[in-house]
Amino acid sequence: MPKSPGRDPVYFSVVVLLVAVSVGFFALGPSGPTEMLHIRPVTVVLTLFVALAFTFRAREGGQPWSALIGVLVVLVVGVQLILFIIGIRLPPVAANEQVIAQTFAAGMFCVGAALIIDSWLPAHWGRHLLFGMLGAIVAGIGALGLFGLAVNAMNPLDYGPLRGMRLPSASILLLCGISLLSGARLSVFAGDASAPHRHGEEDIRDRTGLAAGLVMLVVALGTMALTWREAQNHVTEQTNDAVQASLTRVGAAIQANALGTTALLDGLLGLFAASVEVERKEWFDYLENVRLGERYPELIAVGYVREVRQPLDDGEGLIAHDVEGRLQSIWPNMRSDVHYPIVYIAPDNEITERLIGHDVAIDQRHRAAIDAARATRAVAMSATIDFSAYGDTAGRRGYVLVAPINDDATVADRPGNGYVYAAIDIDRVLARSRITGDNPASRLRIIDESASVDSERVFADADFDRNTDFRSVELALAGRHWTVQAQSRPGDTEALQSDVPEFVLLGGSLCALVLFAITWILAGHRARAMHLAAAMTSELRKSERAHQAITDTAIAGIITSDSDGSILYMNRAAAMIFGVQAEDMIGKSLTGMMPQRFRHGHQVGLARVRDGGPRHVIGNTIEMSGLRADGVEFPIEILLSCWNSEGQIFFTGFVRDITDRRNAQLELERKTRELERSNADLEQFAYVASHDLQEPLRMVASYVQLLSRRYRGQLDADADEFIAFAVDGATRMQRLIQDLLGYARVGRSGKLPVPTHVGHCAETAVAHLQGGIVESGARVSVVADFEVMVEPSQLTQLFQNLIVNALKFRERIAPEIDISATREGEFWHMRVRDNGIGIEPQHRERVFSIFQRLHTRAEYPGTGIGLAICRKIVEGGGGRIWVDSEPGQGSVFHFTLPVMKEPQ
Repeated sequence: MPKSPGRDPVYFSVVVLLVAVSVGFFALGPSGPTEMLHIRPVTVVLTLFVALAFTFRAREGGQPWSALIGVLVVLVVGVQLILFIIGIRLPPVAANEQVIAQTFAAGMFCVGAALIIDSWLPAHWGRHLLFGMLGAIVAGIGALGLFGLAVNAMNPLDYGPLRGMRLPSASILLLCGISLLSGARLSVFAGDASAPHRHGEEDIRDRTGLAAGLVMLVVALGTMALTWREAQNHVTEQTNDAVQASLTRVGAAIQANALGTTALLDGLLGLFAASVEVERKEWFDYLENVRLGERYPELIAVGYVREVRQPLDDGEGLIAHDVEGRLQSIWPNMRSDVHYPIVYIAPDNEITERLIGHDVAIDQRHRAAIDAARATRAVAMSATIDFSAYGDTAGRRGYVLVAPINDDATVADRPGNGYVYAAIDIDRVLARSRITGDNPASRLRIIDESASVDSERVFADADFDRNTDFRSVELALAGRHWTVQAQSRPGDTEALQSDVPEFVLLGGSLCALVLFAITWILAGHRARAMHLAAAMTSELRKSERAHQAITDTAIAGIITSDSDGSILYMNRAAAMIFGVQAEDMIGKSLTGMMPQRFRHGHQVGLARVRDGGPRHVIGNTIEMSGLRADGVEFPIEILLSCWNSEGQIFFTGFVRDITDRRNAQLELERKTRELERSNADLEQFAYVASHDLQEPLRMVASYVQLLSRRYRGQLDADADEFIAFAVDGATRMQRLIQDLLGYARVGRSGKLPVPTHVGHCAETAVAHLQGGIVESGARVSVVADFEVMVEPSQLTQLFQNLIVNALKFRERIAPEIDISATREGEFWHMRVRDNGIGIEPQHRERVFSIFQRLHTRAEYPGTGIGLAICRKIVEGGGGRIWVDSEPGQGSVFHFTLPVMKEPQ
């Protein structure tokens, strides 16, 4: 007689474990360490009923009772499944929680059906086979749930059929499936007294088949779960990368617009720096040459506002003298400590003409930007402004960038004392960033985190959903902090989605069940194996075709060869890359797909691997050239893997055509060369312009000085004052051009860097400045005994400029200047310390920009180019320069230069 399930130790142990697991997890209660360990009360009740049914089934005459429990289980879970299928959900027993999970209900339905089949279905209808297959399905669902929890770090798999699985329910289904499988081999005899008995040896053989089947099921499901998660992660990563790349383009466009507009304002500042008074014609001639509409399509207007602190009152309103001396109305007529009327504004049209004299400080946001520009003496950005208040008929919104013209903010109503600003249309900026057709980040919202009260929305698409996930990027723009948020509209990323994860999950589950059935039947039931061979072979071929379809439809090219380099497999993607037919390449050598120069090395590498030598390229991505069927070479990227089978070595390569990437790299290199050439042209222009301006300016200065000497006192006082202004302006312009010429000459001497003693250059600079040092009573010490690779005259000029600054910007005490250096890794770190007036922290970077001055010319003369020359010399030598300083505590100028390498 065969063993009954009750006398089977494996069967009985699993039933006991089933009860222990359900009761044990229930005992933990809601206070368990994690939500994944919670178990619903209904789940415990169903589990205990199933365990009772398994116990009845182990007893003689207990099958009707087990079948009755099976009917009860099917009815309970069947109602929930039917309601779920037709779209009706049961009321939750807790927040967002059904009575039992749909997946657990499906597994329990299979358990109940197996109990019913075991009692009612005739044996010759394949009762034992159906019973075992239902057990395999239940065990597969449980094992897949456990793998899902492991793969997703204790979170449920987020695919429909496995959503909501927890550790208790997954474990219970796995144990139920094992219980069914353990009793499946005896179910054929349970209700059939005429069935032939089996010997113990056959029982052991059946148990071996069951164990092998379970191992195959677990391994197949585990492999499928890992493959599914990898495919899902790849699809998600592609989608996120596309949205992030699109968002990066938007942020780059906003920053590029801010930088371009800042460059425009810097040009206007240069216009004001080069002229005592910028007249209307100069203003519009300059902007006409700039081509605002063509180069800056996002600009609404560019204007110049003058600071007026004491306007006149003619009884009808406020008035003040404009740049050309005429009276100009200031409107609206609102009293303030300071007014900022518009003097010039471009483009010149009917709308902007009406804005002349408008006090922009009425708009608190515009006023705040002006105050920020005054405080930082740099370009400042406003909060969002509605330009319809300025008469903009299009009702545009955006922001303004403001730059201070004059450093002397203490002289009220001084000509040229004011600010230039540019008004930007935010919609046009974003429209240009979204010109490309592939734009997953199609819904945008921009938040100004620098707003005075909480955060302020700069821009938002009408359909932007704040309750939907979005990606964001932080932007720092001229003193303001923006957060750009982006999300894709439904359908924007459909082209990036893939059905591969779903095919892997469904196809892998089916294949796992098929492999289990094959293993179980062939290992445990040799008699039925011959009868079912044809059907199993058909299913196996379907499985192979499914796997073959996955590799054939892969985007990357896949090529497999033996140890001699003969091609065994090539998918369609690889065939398309090399322009061949995959079927025609089987059996041919890999060397036919590579240029002649690579073939010898390929054969040597194959021989080395066959002989057990090192595998240099295996597991690494390499770039080389491929050879198409038409003889054209093209760049490819290959990832090689090596595997053994039956004592033979095989190779698999994943091939990608990187022609587009290589072309992009070449294009980047080309643009880099163009940028270098453009920079050289700009330097040449500055050099020629400053050089050619000297002669006419020298003549102007000479004749103005001649007028001053010949006619001083012969004309009225105004004429003498005007001549003095002209002499001073011409002299300052000469100094400015000479300094600009010196700036342009840096790096253009044509002399190559040579080993140069730093201490000697510093002492030479001290010797050149000996007159000023003696006059001021300064003390200069130099400690720098080493050499660097520089052009000696440039290093001398660098020290000379820094020493001149220390002599110029000082208090009444005698200057003390210390020059020292230390080695820090691959660089020499040099310091020039003084006891001068110091620099405020917010201006430490600004002082190295060209034409940037922190004091009026009456306080400290100069052109603001000396430190810019220092930066150009240091950066040209491969180092960097910065300053540490506090007002009234002196300054320490730091710069680094590379250590001179020893000759090889």
